[in-house]
Amino acid sequence: MTPAAAASSKDIPDLAGANLTPVAMRTLEDGNVTHYAGHNGCRLTYYRGLLDLDGEDSMKDAQLATWATADNINHMIIANGMDQGKFDAIADFLRLVTKQQVSEQMMASLEETTANAGRCVG
Repeated sequence: MTPAAAASSKDIPDLAGANLTPVAMRTLEDGNVTHYAGHNGCRLTYYRGLLDLDGEDSMKDAQLATWATADNINHMIIANGMDQGKFDAIADFLRLVTKQQVSEQMMASLEETTANAGRCVG
């Protein structure tokens, strides 16, 4: 793992509005993974690339969201113990970011949901 600050910003979505900071990034053969840490113990992992998402059933206890973009890139975020509303808002935000459809209203919604979210557990 390398510090996330050394990576290109196009591969690391800005989740500051969700009080999450990239702390490490790893380039894989078919993509990359970024680990985020936040206030109140929140942790989130974001996978992006030509990843096989078939193994996601093995993560049944984790909060999980997956999607693909038109460029055939798969995306997956994983968290444990995060406020469900906050997790869902982050997933919605990242779906829009990766499809280049994010708006100021979406940013404000993410920040508001994060401000009202409970502490992360786990």
